Amino acid sequence: MQGSKARSRIARLDEEGTFKNLAVSKKKDPGAKAAEEAEGRGEQEAIRRMLGTLPATVLKDRGAFLRSQIRACTPLNPCDIILLSCSQERRRLGMPQLLVRNLDEKTIERLKASAKRRGRSLQGHVKAVLEEAAAFPPGEVSSVVRKWQAKFAGKRFSDSAKLIREDRQR
Repeated sequence: MQGSKARSRIARLDEEGTFKNLAVSKKKDPGAKAAEEAEGRGEQEAIRRMLGTLPATVLKDRGAFLRSQIRACTPLNPCDIILLSCSQERRRLGMPQLLVRNLDEKTIERLKASAKRRGRSLQGHVKAVLEEAAAFPPGEVSSVVRKWQAKFAGKRFSDSAKLIREDRQR
């Protein structure tokens, strides 16, 4: 992506709160805060550089998109990419695909070992991990917790340790 279109898209990105927050730290320690903010500014700059390499046109073909990403990612400008591919046909079937690039080798080895312990393929294990992680959005979890807390508010329960001791003595 070159020219005014690229500058316009990057300028719009610079106005987004989430993008701005990449370079904001809530750490109290001044050194840790400065380091975290510097890292965030580095991430912002890497995103800007990567966006600057994209073509001005929207790529609807997955292969063309991946080829443009491969050209954009170099040893001097590495790119960590999570790509969600959901073509028209896949949307109809409800089967989107996810591509995660540049995972650390140790992470992959740990995932493989974990999959083997559970008798799963790596793909099946990663799918299960992602599904479990996405089971409850954070807001939904706190909502469920509040409902249960309200349901049991003011109620008294017996001491379960006493019941367990009695059961063991039988």
